[in-house]
Amino acid sequence: LNASGTDAPPNAASDIRSHQLEPEVSNSPPSLSTQPCASTGRLPDAGLQEVEVPGWIGDALKYFVLIDGGVRWTQLVGEWQRFEASLGHPDGQNRQNRLPTKARPEEIKIWTKNARDYEKLPKVKSVQQYATTWKQWWAELQPESRTSESDTWPMPRVEPIDPLDWDLLQRGGCNGFFLVVISLAWWVSAALLSGEGLEEAMHAVEDVSWVCRTITTGGGASAPAPTSKCVAYSSMLDSDVPAKRQRSDNTKDAPASV
Repeated sequence: LNASGTDAPPNAASDIRSHQLEPEVSNSPPSLSTQPCASTGRLPDAGLQEVEVPGWIGDALKYFVLIDGGVRWTQLVGEWQRFEASLGHPDGQNRQNRLPTKARPEEIKIWTKNARDYEKLPKVKSVQQYATTWKQWWAELQPESRTSESDTWPMPRVEPIDPLDWDLLQRGGCNGFFLVVISLAWWVSAALLSGEGLEEAMHAVEDVSWVCRTITTGGGASAPAPTSKCVAYSSMLDSDVPAKRQRSDNTKDAPASV
């Protein structure tokens, strides 16, 4: 929702901090090392108390705070944290918690094959092509209530009558909804760096945030999914987060590729 309380998307530049382009611009997302996170602090703007979560969420949050996506991006990260918590921080290695790969951007496969290394994030070579592929994948995951009328973008925000129709997206863990959020982070980052297609990317941020919130509050996330062993973590929006951390050779907590 924008400041007026409607679903009309505001101008993308209105809530995104100024972003200076370097003479030679790469569409690579900002990088972060893969050192497993076990620190404590506060969850960023998620309205959550300190809880135990998997270490991979800590690494993800340290990366997400580097995305210069303004208020709307921060809201999405908070919605995603509530989504994961509502599902009981499920085990991403359980096949029931994995998102379908049909039409999925190739960049996701590349990153997972690289052991989800935050220092080896995939490069978005063409923002326009990536946006097209990402939207096709996102549409594949939606219930019919959102896709039956037309191929308009942003898609209509029509909740399904049966909350179970969110099944393809009601999947937590490192191979679930998280892959939507991180692949969207790459799109936003590439759009900022190239100066191309930012408004469209921010429409996607708003849409993903709405879906995440709707599943969490609309009854679709009432049954916890299979869980995994967790470590204590709360995060760091108000703390000093370095743009890069020293690479760690300890990858035992890294999720398996899909």
